[in-house]
Amino acid sequence: MADKFQGLGQASLSWSGLPFWQGPQETPGIPKHYPFNLTVHPDGYVAQTDAGGKMAEVVANYADPNYGFITAPPGTSNWGTELGEGKRRTLERFVGGLDGLSILEIGGGNLFLASMLRREHAIARYVAIDPTLKMWPENANAEVFRAYFPCLELAGEHFDLVIAHNCLEHIPDTLGFLTAIRDVLAPSGRAFLTFPDVARQFADGDLNAILHEHFVYLDEPSARILFARSGLAVAQWESGADLASCLLARAVPGTGPSPEAGGAAAALLAKGVEGFCIHLPRAVSALAKDLDAGRKVAFYGATNGLNNLLDMTGIGRDVPIMDGDRAKHGRFVPAGQFPIRWVGEADPAKFEKIFVTAGSFQSAIIRALTETYAVPRDRITGLFRCN
Repeated sequence: MADKFQGLGQASLSWSGLPFWQGPQETPGIPKHYPFNLTVHPDGYVAQTDAGGKMAEVVANYADPNYGFITAPPGTSNWGTELGEGKRRTLERFVGGLDGLSILEIGGGNLFLASMLRREHAIARYVAIDPTLKMWPENANAEVFRAYFPCLELAGEHFDLVIAHNCLEHIPDTLGFLTAIRDVLAPSGRAFLTFPDVARQFADGDLNAILHEHFVYLDEPSARILFARSGLAVAQWESGADLASCLLARAVPGTGPSPEAGGAAAALLAKGVEGFCIHLPRAVSALAKDLDAGRKVAFYGATNGLNNLLDMTGIGRDVPIMDGDRAKHGRFVPAGQFPIRWVGEADPAKFEKIFVTAGSFQSAIIRALTETYAVPRDRITGLFRCN
């Protein structure tokens, strides 16, 4: 499932072809496979190299009016809204008062966050930039630019607060993107970013970390170095459910961590090599053992990690899949055979073993299965994550 580790600082982690994930779909079947390779970028982070010459095609998907978000933006599903509201609460806790601020939001997908913040705070100005931004809700009172950041329309502008939720990981020119954020900040301005923290996922061999749309893979040490190289300093950092939330400000020259590249990223990639080459095969073996024993098995979590596993190994393609997001009900994980069922209609207590595939939310899923659906705890196990 991965190539041989070739030495610290020169490591790569590769698959000859992984399915291009665009979320659950109306029918089963995977239309596209691209190669996938991770290595240490010269700027000091783990990066995906060009996926078989298809990186431009992947990026172009963002500007497609029919672009399918891999996670539904807030306001488009209960789960997407729950995630969005959690990020908003963290933003408000980190930043404090938003009254009177000029705000730039990058890559939000729609105006749901703008509407929420406008409703709760006396914001002076709100600008949203996204190449496929949906005008919903329409009355959010925001200036909209359907473009990639940075853009000429915002040249010379400065903002008190820049927000970019789950955007950084999608940017091929990561250092240039962060430098542009630094340059658009007012002298006392701050930036609030969220992005995947893959430290746990790499260590566990969690295939949910691996996405063609994600060009950048960070943990806290490599992120801090990347920010320092961009002229930004971390004022506050939290990580939970494999998501980093950080508040950034312009760095004072000569302060903060050394912006030297390589070491932290190489250590993260080495952790991934061990996770995907050692821990992941053990997880596959545990699943195969239960299936070979004829146990009645189900997956919880219609995720890209599960789709990767089913496509790569073929093991478990005929296993039922349940999920807590009602919006996925009746759709298909492309590599699976059965339609996804909302957990409330799947009768989870009838299964002898449930493998939780959404490692980021495993604790909450186990709690829901045991407390709401009376599934005995010893019937639930993590597929990619140790309990």
